[in-house]
Amino acid sequence: MTPAFFTLRLFAETLAIFASVEAAIMLILPVIAPGVDGAAEALLDAVLLAFAAGPLVLWRMNAVLKRARLERTRGHGDADIPPASSMRLTVAASLSVLVVGLGCSLVEAWRSHD
Repeated sequence: MTPAFFTLRLFAETLAIFASVEAAIMLILPVIAPGVDGAAEALLDAVLLAFAAGPLVLWRMNAVLKRARLERTRGHGDADIPPASSMRLTVAASLSVLVVGLGCSLVEAWRSHD
């Protein structure tokens, strides 16, 4: 498999993780914190999302990188990929998750403030 496929698959898996964890949090938030609304609810939602989805995303990133390394050592895929490409993939994926998560949290906090 090509590095582009690994990146696309990691993005799709990360998106699925965040969507499913956010849906679960939205279902249990009224149960674990009744009466909390507005900015406090948005902050609690963001913190729970980070603590619940963070380890899952890290687990998937490590699995994808491990598989990419195995493909490279077996001679499958692109053999001319430098080892630094996996580091760039990790940094790019981490930054994209951070930016998307912060953006969603800020939008929700702003919406709940209004």
